[in-house]
Amino acid sequence: MQTFESIFHGISPIVIYQTKLDHIEIIKEAFLNNFDKYGFDPKLYPMVDYSGDPNPTFANAGDLIGGLKGFIHQDECFSPLFSQLKIHLDKFLNGLSINTEKLSYHITKSWYTIVDGGANINEHYHNAADLSFVYYVRVPSEHGNIHFLNPSLRQNSLNCYFQGMLDDFPYERNLVKNTDNLHIQKYLSFPSFDGDLIIFPAALPHMVPPYENPTHEDRYSISGDIKLCLAKDVDNYATGLVHPSRWKEL
Repeated sequence: MQTFESIFHGISPIVIYQTKLDHIEIIKEAFLNNFDKYGFDPKLYPMVDYSGDPNPTFANAGDLIGGLKGFIHQDECFSPLFSQLKIHLDKFLNGLSINTEKLSYHITKSWYTIVDGGANINEHYHNAADLSFVYYVRVPSEHGNIHFLNPSLRQNSLNCYFQGMLDDFPYERNLVKNTDNLHIQKYLSFPSFDGDLIIFPAALPHMVPPYENPTHEDRYSISGDIKLCLAKDVDNYATGLVHPSRWKEL
């Protein structure tokens, strides 16, 4: 197994983890071989638009379509991906000095994400998970990069000392002198390539802005949500979600 460097990106005060996985051709083959089951044509799934925009948006995430498309982690064909995900969740949390021996990881959903041509993905976040991930199966040239929006710019952020301090006013009335400052930049983006894995807080807003793609080749990735629970043998902690084996469905 090859060893790839892992990168900890920072957008104050959030940490985002990026690395490259092994067996990228095997994972790509599993992705393409199971396209009939989990894939879709985004143009066939228009989404309801409550904003009044006359241009419809389309589903580019399999979990929005339903059925098996949101649960590819249950398919053994994708074990080369998910077995490595566990390793890198440990590396990510260990890098934050979290005792991963006391935790267990549970994938709640995972799905194909398909961005056709130079389309975009609107700003969103995953409110039913603790961590989310994206694995890039195929990234065409001139691709669009994922953008993470800076939580420091929210009005309820402790970095915003008074209302409107970080608002983007015209430069002559803007209190911010340098919008590239790590702590108050609007968003963080970085290039991603075939085989890259990114892990980030599920509540962190993210998006892919419109981009030029001369080849009009679809971009394929696998996304998913993760819930962090206490390990099965940890039963004396006041914090943390108790392991699902101790739950009772009513």
